[in-house]
Amino acid sequence: MKYPSIKVAFYFSLCPLYVSVSASVLMSMFPIFIAPKETLPLTIKMAALGFVYFIPALLLGVMYSLLKIKKTLAGVAFVSVCGGLGASCWSVWVLRLGGGLHTFTSFEFLTGPDLMYGVLTSFIVGLCVLPSRGRLSENDQQSTEETLPL
Repeated sequence: MKYPSIKVAFYFSLCPLYVSVSASVLMSMFPIFIAPKETLPLTIKMAALGFVYFIPALLLGVMYSLLKIKKTLAGVAFVSVCGGLGASCWSVWVLRLGGGLHTFTSFEFLTGPDLMYGVLTSFIVGLCVLPSRGRLSENDQQSTEETLPL
């Protein structure tokens, strides 16, 4: 069986949408957070926010596919860290582009919600989508072992 490159890239590119849709659903379920008539506009805004992070998520998904990362402890840890750092770096870049943030400390960078959501969704998608070592054919498994030990 060949490496499922398209499946891996596709599901990792949807990581931001998992966060934005689940956050909007949770916020709309609890009227403490928002007024009931603001539920639909908030859901639309959260989905739009998910699309802002689509570009780095797609690039990371393609990178994982090219590296042919498998479901090992090192592979899942690698995609989790890359997902979190990718979301954080993208946030800093987008916020500075928009002029909404002029100083960004390293503490805020390493403890922000973008990092946590990126790590969490990448970890879950890595466990669900990455192929295990035994599912690859021998030729494909040998070629991936030569290129990357993850």
